[in-house]
Amino acid sequence: MAEAKLEVLFKDLSSFIESKNYKKAQTTCDKILAIQPKDKDAIACKCVCFIKEEKFEDLLDYMRFHPKETEELQFEQCYALYRLNRLDEALTILRSSKSEIKNLLILEAQALYRLNDYTKSAETYNKLINEHKEKSPEVKTNYIAAVVSSTKLDSLDDFISKN
Repeated sequence: MAEAKLEVLFKDLSSFIESKNYKKAQTTCDKILAIQPKDKDAIACKCVCFIKEEKFEDLLDYMRFHPKETEELQFEQCYALYRLNRLDEALTILRSSKSEIKNLLILEAQALYRLNDYTKSAETYNKLINEHKEKSPEVKTNYIAAVVSSTKLDSLDDFISKN
């Protein structure tokens, strides 16, 4: 019985996400979690819904009350902190992360830039480009902006010659 209900709820959830109805998607996540409290997909989806609705404080509150269930969602937590301009908190979490996921590094570079630490921001962007083979024009543009802001223009010459 519960499995059939979960199947219907997940189908509804998918439909709400496709139609960008994040409020109904979040309500559906709550229904799923009422049946299966530790469902990782529903928890992750609920957190993304908070982000899509720009309810960053609500996301952080949810994560604070469900630390074990949300411990793997560091990017979402750091993104919420970043959007709330709580950059030092975001950086503390990013630096304690054992993961070098590209999105975490991009967020770290952006937070460093916002904190006017242009040299470290440029170093992080450089790491993304050279070690993680990031090719997006946004990352390359941000790297150039960080280098120019840090006034380390000699590294910009090297970057331009390679790209």
